[in-house]
Amino acid sequence: MATAPNYDNVRLGGPSGLRVPSEAGSAVLAVGKKVTVAQGALSADTSVNLNAEQSAASYIEATASGAFALTLILAAAMPGHLYGVYNHTANNLILKVGSGGTGITVATTKRALLVSGDTDIERLSADV
Repeated sequence: MATAPNYDNVRLGGPSGLRVPSEAGSAVLAVGKKVTVAQGALSADTSVNLNAEQSAASYIEATASGAFALTLILAAAMPGHLYGVYNHTANNLILKVGSGGTGITVATTKRALLVSGDTDIERLSADV
């Protein structure tokens, strides 16, 4: 009789998030939709509100030049939704939910894996 897989080996997104049993081996995270937010040359810190379709993307790439931060504001929290984020800007990129969220900062030219919590964005990986 086979032993049931141990789903507590790897947890993403907290205790109720995605669970991967060690018996599954290597896994691939599929990108469902990519969104590029291109802002050109920033002359001040800039915030961009993403619509519901953009907020539902699984990979977000932000591009901008200039020495100012770019903040992407998601339309709503989607608990458990994973985001691959690439900051292709000349300064920090902040991804957050709504105007009240604190968000997560991704350093310039770095990528990170983030997840939507109940009210804001949480980090799953360090910037790479």
